[in-house]
Amino acid sequence: MTRRICVLVPLVASLLLCVLSSVVFAVEDIAVLTDANFEHDTQATTGSTTGRWLVLFHNGNDSELRKMLTSPSADSGGEEEEEVPTGSSMVQTLLEEGVVVGIMDYTSNPSTVQRLSVPGAPHAVVLSKGKLYRTNSMEDIQYFAISEYEIATAEEIPPIPSALETLLADPNGKMAVMGVVASLILLVLVVVFRGMTTSAPAAAPAATKKKE
Repeated sequence: MTRRICVLVPLVASLLLCVLSSVVFAVEDIAVLTDANFEHDTQATTGSTTGRWLVLFHNGNDSELRKMLTSPSADSGGEEEEEVPTGSSMVQTLLEEGVVVGIMDYTSNPSTVQRLSVPGAPHAVVLSKGKLYRTNSMEDIQYFAISEYEIATAEEIPPIPSALETLLADPNGKMAVMGVVASLILLVLVVVFRGMTTSAPAAAPAATKKKE
């Protein structure tokens, strides 16, 4: 009995280690994108260095999205079974097909949302060779990212927004800019008003009547 336990313990430990490693591997291979790193990581405009990307937008809670991406796929029982092997997670399958997976919070990255004209979440875009392909459906998203995106409408990826455009895309930044502009206008009005008052000619003193 003791020998059996000694044999089983290492086997169970190895199995758990493999499972945990696969989960960690899947989670680490999901890139978290923000306004700050989007262009650097995806090279969306050039599309020449990091390959094809699947970017999934969520509404601030990515738990369901991560679950969908990292859960082992079920046996479809159809012709697609060979393309997406049973037991592989979606993110692993996409990586094997040369697709990098990224997730992005729709609510906290206004610059990229505005740049890509993302209407809301959930929403998915495929970035490939400087083109953008989009879908609102999360069903069979892996097939869309692997091949079906090619039948969708290809859009030109807008250029990187300027610092001012990025600032104006953020509601807080827009309020800050409006505050600065209002302060400058007020300052100009004060300067102009003071200039007008100091440059006005002084009133001539009343002439004294000559005594006869």
